[in-house]
This record gives sequence, C-alpha cells and structure tokens, in this order.
Amino acid sequence: MTRRFVVGWDGSTAARGALAWALDRVEGGSHRLILVHAVPEDAGATPLSTADLSVRAAVDAVVSSDRAVRVDVEVHRGHPPAVLLASVDTDSVLVVGRDGVPAARGARPSLADRLVDASPCTVVVVPVLPRTRREGIVVAVDPRASSRLSLRFAVQEARRTRQAIVAVSAWSPRNGDDAEDPGDVEQTRRLRILEEQVEDALADAPDVDVVRRLVTGPPARRIVESAEAASLLVIGAGHRRHRAGSVTEQVVRASRTPVAVVR
Repeated sequence: MTRRFVVGWDGSTAARGALAWALDRVEGGSHRLILVHAVPEDAGATPLSTADLSVRAAVDAVVSSDRAVRVDVEVHRGHPPAVLLASVDTDSVLVVGRDGVPAARGARPSLADRLVDASPCTVVVVPVLPRTRREGIVVAVDPRASSRLSLRFAVQEARRTRQAIVAVSAWSPRNGDDAEDPGDVEQTRRLRILEEQVEDALADAPDVDVVRRLVTGPPARRIVESAEAASLLVIGAGHRRHRAGSVTEQVVRASRTPVAVVR
C-alpha cells in the first residue's frame, strides 16, 4: 500500500530532523513524501508564492540530488496544527520534529502534543537527536487494550531496517504491592498477556526477532527508559490516562527517541 508521509516544515533544526527521518522511509519505495508549510494569516505575512520558493530552496539544500526520492511541497495559509491536520487522512503518516529538551510537567502543549491528540492518523515525533548510533525498535504493549496496530507498525519498520523488536509491557503495582516483586501470580498473568498479544500480531512474521520484556514502575517512565538506545519507540494512541495525562502523552514529551504514535 502506498502511504503519504506528511512532514511539518518550519525551517527549524527539528523540522530538518523530521524530514531526514521521512526521507529514509520513502526512498526507493512507492510511498509519497509531502512537505507542508503553514503561513500565518496575519496581514503582514509572507505571500504564499514567496514562501513556496523559500521552502523549496530549503528542501533542495537538505535533500541530496543523488537521493532517489521526490519531495512534494505544499504551502498553505493558516494555523500550523489546522493546516497539518487538513493535509492528512487516516492512512497517512504525519511526521513532526521536536527540540531535544523533554517538556516540563505542566508546560503548554507543543505542536507535537496537539497533533498526537487530534490527528486521525499515525504521528511520528522526531526529537533533535545526538549523533550516536541507535539500534532496535521498542514497542509498548498495553495489557488492557489491543496493541496489534503498534506491533504491525514495528514489524514493518523492523523488516525495512533489519532490526530486532523489543516488546515492552510496563505496569505500576497497586497500593500494597511490592514494586520490586510484583508476585508470581500477577507477573505470570501479565507475561501471558504480553505473549498472547505478540503471538497474535506477529503470526505471519516469523522472520522478525521479538524479545518480550515486562518492566515494573511508572509506565511512561519505564517505556521511555526501555527505548533510550533504540532507533524508534512505537506506542498506541489509546494508552490509558493518568492524572499527568495519558501514558502516550507522557512518553512523547519525555522521549529522546523518535516516537511513532500509531492509529
């Protein structure tokens, strides 16, 4: 299936990182890559034609001429979240950058936060990454909901990059439970759920190596820690909510690894 990878562009370092991530996914394949830039509706804003020429020049400077990929550019007038959401459908992948500093608790939602919350499609949030080698794909498995879409997305990425998958299920013991020793019964139950979800989603992917891992503690923190050295962290959009926001929201804000929020 041909998918539309839509990259949000504002010329920043973070946006360039998002474009680089998307380029690696579409090069040599059948997917489309569309770079979308929003021009404010202010009376003194840059004319669309001028902005279009500026964006195309910036893309040409970023994309090497020897890369086998076409980048379509769209420039629209409007508020960035609205423009980007209008540019995608349910089968698209929306890719946006984020600076490398994890957001503080209580901070106003960033563009990435708002898109993750409102987008009808998968959103990939790419932080500004240090120049270090990253290896492996971590996928968060929710024991209370199906993680099939997340696991299938991880399989596609693993096959493309020839990397292994680590399927992580994180949980916080209830009051009175020992955080260091969740108990044989509960541990066995959660491991069984993890195994069942992985086996169900990957029944037709025997070529992909998957490590199952159960971790104990605050779910968002443990998921982020599990993916510190990974090339990609995959998580479902529907992870359960806590007072500090959903697990997914917390992961997106804290992760220094690219996060694919799958729908």
